[in-house]
Amino acid sequence: MLGLTVFSAIISLAVAGANIRATRTQKLRLCNAYPGSEMFQVMLDKTDIVGDIPLQYKECSDVSQLLKTGDRLDFQASGLSRGSFTVGALAQQDSLLVLVFSKEDLTGTTLSFSSHVFVPSKNAQVAVIDTFRGKEEGRLVISEPLAHQAGATTVYGEALPFNSAMGVKDGFYEVLLVDKEDEAEVHVPLVIADGENYVIIRTGLDDGKLATNTLEGGVEAGASVLLQTKGHGGSTGGLMLGQLLAYKRYPQDVFVYPNPTQLEAKESTKKSTETKVKVESEEKKEKVIDDKVEKHEPVAPLKDGKSAAIPTPVSFVLVALCLALQ
Repeated sequence: MLGLTVFSAIISLAVAGANIRATRTQKLRLCNAYPGSEMFQVMLDKTDIVGDIPLQYKECSDVSQLLKTGDRLDFQASGLSRGSFTVGALAQQDSLLVLVFSKEDLTGTTLSFSSHVFVPSKNAQVAVIDTFRGKEEGRLVISEPLAHQAGATTVYGEALPFNSAMGVKDGFYEVLLVDKEDEAEVHVPLVIADGENYVIIRTGLDDGKLATNTLEGGVEAGASVLLQTKGHGGSTGGLMLGQLLAYKRYPQDVFVYPNPTQLEAKESTKKSTETKVKVESEEKKEKVIDDKVEKHEPVAPLKDGKSAAIPTPVSFVLVALCLALQ
């Protein structure tokens, strides 16, 4: 036994623009379960609380943000608002609010929100959230590493009910996404530490109905798929082809946060961005110095040993010119 203790199905759901009651929190965890290449900024009072690097698909970010009643979080992609989340009444208690945003349906762009509040605990806590849109069946299982061998016909482990929260003993685990054939499609490592809060999210877009031109060889993630809707055929009572709707298919998947691999990659990206900004700043300083030198303006050394141009009073120039003439 893995020692899972299911608390209850306490994950709350909402669509864009809805008000959610949440516990007062010193931290906010934002998770992007919106399939696609779009990157999201989250604005609070015109300030991007995510930081310099927008959230990508299957990525989460912890934000040290004390929320208050009435705060509105505006979710933007490519400068356009996709939806908002308004915080309702807050209790006076420290906690972690997890807010997962995803697509409300297959073909639209409206956001849907799932939220959960973690309260302080000595033991590790896990929230399991399902944002998958489609008809493909799947379930989540948590198991000990290597408990499921390649080619095995049976998946060993404990079921992780969707939209529920539970306690898990510290240790090393695997989260398996199991399809209707009882085969593990996805394996994700999970390192559990006491006192930490984890979120496991199933995501994806897949109606299971593929257009005739995409049947051969299947459809890759992100490939466009057409959905055929049917309309009524008038007095004959027959059916006719209705509207063709296009969406990009993303097979069901699962991601975990915090995930050591993801955290390392994010930290590396952050350092690369900081280095790039520093280099660009230094290049601007060098350009200013070069411009001053071209204009024959004297420069003065900076603290870092480099030189910067300083203004030369006109009177000094005149005195120097007179001495030269003499």
